Amino acid sequence: MENKDLAAAWLEICPNAQGAVYFDSDSRIMVQARFQKSPISLLASSFADNLKDCVVYIDEAHTRGTDLKLPVDAKGAVTLGLGQTKDQIVQDLRPSDEKKFWPMTSSDVVHWLLEQSCKMNEKMMPLHTAQGFDFCRRTNALWKYGDSYKDATETKQLLDAIKQREDQTLEQLYGPRDLVPTTEAMAKLDFDCLKDFTTRLCEQKLDLSGDYTAAFEELELEREVEFEFEQLREKEKPLKYTAAAVPCPDPEITRFVSTGCLHEGASFIQAFEFMSRTKIGRKFSVQRTSSRLFV
Repeated sequence: MENKDLAAAWLEICPNAQGAVYFDSDSRIMVQARFQKSPISLLASSFADNLKDCVVYIDEAHTRGTDLKLPVDAKGAVTLGLGQTKDQIVQDLRPSDEKKFWPMTSSDVVHWLLEQSCKMNEKMMPLHTAQGFDFCRRTNALWKYGDSYKDATETKQLLDAIKQREDQTLEQLYGPRDLVPTTEAMAKLDFDCLKDFTTRLCEQKLDLSGDYTAAFEELELEREVEFEFEQLREKEKPLKYTAAAVPCPDPEITRFVSTGCLHEGASFIQAFEFMSRTKIGRKFSVQRTSSRLFV
């Protein structure tokens, strides 16, 4: 069942609703109105500014980053899904909104939520163990070289120990690795308390058959994922045009700009005298005047 099918079914069983809002396969906010056959975009509908008479369905892939102008008296419900934990249900509710909790009448739902939470914690134990070993390694370097900020060599050793390498090969990222630190790795620890903590991590009887990469991605792999198009913006620099070559102005023009004095000569003639030389000027007998308009 897709989102549009659920929205249409919800609209049928809710006689007071005039429209059902949902996200389509292209992540566009659509609305299926009761009086229309085909869904249209929410922005192009009459419900764009008022969702009072609408039911809204938001799937898990769009629960983050969705901004809708819901009425102040709107009521919502968080549905249960596969692998849903108690922490996820509380997190799905907006902390800024007023929340009212009704006690669940079914003990099976409570038992199922707690069971899923325990299973999720068990699946994340490899991540807990990996972070514990990494914590011991970094803390050991920090305690060992923390006071040697004046020594450049020891400072470099401290930075090499606490920072994680990003230039890793595919084998280093996805290849097989030891789930517990080796004896050689534990011997590099200089403090007994860190050695004891590492030993307790190793003694935990956990099922660490999966690698660390799977442990890190376990939570996100079980969530509904929506594909998004990556948009890369490039800054376009303004074009610079080369100035056109303009011939040098007449020396009389330069002298006029500099001094403000205009001398009638070969470069300038009286405007009406110039018009008297044209065909129209000869037709209407245009004569030279005392005007100081020159061309």
